[in-house]
Amino acid sequence: MKTLLLPLIRGGSTLALLLVLGCVSTSRFEQAERERDQARAEASALEAERSRLASQRDDLDQERNRLQTELAGINGEMALIRSQNAEAQERIAHLQQENANASDQLDASRTERNRERTRLQMRIAELESRLGQLDARSRRLLDELRSIQHNREMAERDLDIVLDSLVVNLENELSTGDVTVSRVEGMVRLSFRETALFESGQANIDARGRRALANIAEVLRRMPGMTFYVEGHTDSRRIGSGLVRRYPTNWELGAARAVTVVRHLTEREGIDASRLAAVTHGQHRPIADNSNPAGRAQNRRIEIALLRAPTALSQPGSSAAAMSVAPVADMKGDQEIESASTY
Repeated sequence: MKTLLLPLIRGGSTLALLLVLGCVSTSRFEQAERERDQARAEASALEAERSRLASQRDDLDQERNRLQTELAGINGEMALIRSQNAEAQERIAHLQQENANASDQLDASRTERNRERTRLQMRIAELESRLGQLDARSRRLLDELRSIQHNREMAERDLDIVLDSLVVNLENELSTGDVTVSRVEGMVRLSFRETALFESGQANIDARGRRALANIAEVLRRMPGMTFYVEGHTDSRRIGSGLVRRYPTNWELGAARAVTVVRHLTEREGIDASRLAAVTHGQHRPIADNSNPAGRAQNRRIEIALLRAPTALSQPGSSAAAMSVAPVADMKGDQEIESASTY
């Protein structure tokens, strides 16, 4: 009923309504008026509600659009964050791997350092032990050196005493000028003129020569650490025709005289032959001018070099002109050797 009346009410035609309804009672009319007013009010309310809802719908559409835009931004940001997170995870994994590798390397390095430290500690211990040994050896050697120095000083003193005694004895046995004594760099050199040991024109050692050699032999016995070199020297004159077959040159003549002295010391005085050597210099070590008789007489000599210890055979007369000779088997101790002055 209300549905049918609404258009009529809205049209405002009461007459039309009455025509339709016919005769209507007042009460019902009033009721209809009230219903109309109520319907209008409800329609207005509905219209207002519709407008409000339409406005709200528009607001919601705008909010939805804003939220969709915001959601799209959030989704993009989330995608970026996810990408960055993936990259970060990958970087973390890479760093963890690097850290693991570095840790392994560190462990290996630490192990190697520990091994090297152990090796160095062992080496240090070895060196300290070696240093201790060397220090002990150094002290022993220093003590030995001091002892050797002391013994050397004592030996020097004893040698001085023995040599002084030898010089006195030789001077008593020989004529003045027949023997000279010199000391050079630890070596004592006795120089005998030809006539101090040999009989004139002979190879026989005379009584004075034997006594002189006996004194020298005594020094050898008292100084077992000394070695004697007997050196034969001549003047520069040629060997005479009577001797040239036996002594072709002055080398052989000097050697023969040196060997005679050596054989006397070994065979007559009992000196160990290993401590003696015969050396010839011939005419090549003059001490005076060979152009006059006095100079030649000085050059015809026997020199005996006394050394503290055995050395190379050529040491006392180291020269290209020196010749070492062993005792000659067919040379007799009493063999005649004519004086060089008779060449």
